Amino acid sequence: MSRVRTFDIIFAGLAFAVLYFLLRSAGQTPDGLSYALATRTGVDLYHPHHLLYVPVTRFLYLLTGSRDAIVAGVLHNLIWMVALGFGAWRVALNLRWGHAAALLATCALLASRGVLFYSTHVETYLPALACLTLLTATWFKPQRSDLEASAWLALAVLYHQTNVLLVVPLLLTSDRRRVDFVRVVLPAGVAVLGLYVAGWKFASSGMDFFSWLFTYAQADVPAWGQMAH
Repeated sequence: MSRVRTFDIIFAGLAFAVLYFLLRSAGQTPDGLSYALATRTGVDLYHPHHLLYVPVTRFLYLLTGSRDAIVAGVLHNLIWMVALGFGAWRVALNLRWGHAAALLATCALLASRGVLFYSTHVETYLPALACLTLLTATWFKPQRSDLEASAWLALAVLYHQTNVLLVVPLLLTSDRRRVDFVRVVLPAGVAVLGLYVAGWKFASSGMDFFSWLFTYAQADVPAWGQMAH
């Protein structure tokens, strides 16, 4: 992976980031507005379904001195949009696509309506997708770093709780399942569990740990809340 080729994909990602920042949406989803409010006030930062998203957004909000929490959320997502492009490019190279084809395919992905929408809205999905894509790129490259794979797996779960389910296809596609469990899955699990315990402590929700952890599963929303639904 030459420096010139790496610069090509980073430059393309940054170009999309600048364009999307200029085109950022004036409207936000109800969830996005609640994340922005938490970012601005520092209240309800630790949501178990996407534990890392609002705390990192608040960090950027304070770091940049921004008066607009929505801008901080968009900036957060645009950083991960560049990472998504890099991960997608690496996946294409792992599939033995040429650099030009991988770059073109990545630009097509970044230009898609879904990436545009979630890059410019304060939502959790794009950072989680970027982590999954980087994990996929790392998992299937010829000389894999177990530490890097473990880090991307942990981040994917911390950005969206449901990504814990990815452990199953990861181990099914492994030719050394026991080793991968010990070197990749187990360290990621310990890191995630530790941060969830810390998040639960900081949340001061009054609930026991498991009730707080599965808050969404207990929500009385017929569309997605309980097992009965």
